[in-house]
Amino acid sequence: MTKTFRFLKHYPVLSTTIVVGLVGLLLWALSFPDATRYLFTAYAIIIVVWQAVDMVKEMLAGKFGLDILAVVAIIATLLVGEYVASWIIILMITGGEALEDFAARRAKRDLSALLDNAPTRAHLLVGEDIREIAASEVAIGDVLLVRPSELVPVDGELLSDAGAFDQSSLTGESIPVEKVAGDEVFSGTLNGQRAVKIHHGHEPVPADR
Repeated sequence: MTKTFRFLKHYPVLSTTIVVGLVGLLLWALSFPDATRYLFTAYAIIIVVWQAVDMVKEMLAGKFGLDILAVVAIIATLLVGEYVASWIIILMITGGEALEDFAARRAKRDLSALLDNAPTRAHLLVGEDIREIAASEVAIGDVLLVRPSELVPVDGELLSDAGAFDQSSLTGESIPVEKVAGDEVFSGTLNGQRAVKIHHGHEPVPADR
């Protein structure tokens, strides 16, 4: 419920549309149909003017969207006296715009979180030695050591017998995924409680083959 109120608070036009609908329904239930008609009609006219201004601005900028259809639909319902239909159209428009904006904001937030959590260092195995390098310096064919509770720095193939990886940042899975040697592991996933070795990509194929 708190999330719903927070969502509606962020989108005042949608919130106002819902409130107008509830008030209109209440007036209708109290046997004041004319008051409902005046309320819905006045609100529809306000929305038409608001949408028309945005529509003109976009047209002057060479953009043509669904605003034209929305304005025409609202005006048409008002002309034939279907004020309830005009309110429904307004609810669809404002609700659609709110959901579109919400989805865009959430996608941007998730992408930012993913980039913020991107690993920057890797442990390169060279014989028996371990060298710490930048993740961007990992080359095809490198063998890396991923320690417990570390992020996998690059995509690769699991060399160790088994391992468990938290892929929730990529797939949303809440349970760590068990993998065995030969399985693919993904950059940004969280290693489990045992150190594992991974092989980044494949060895380059000679040009004469």
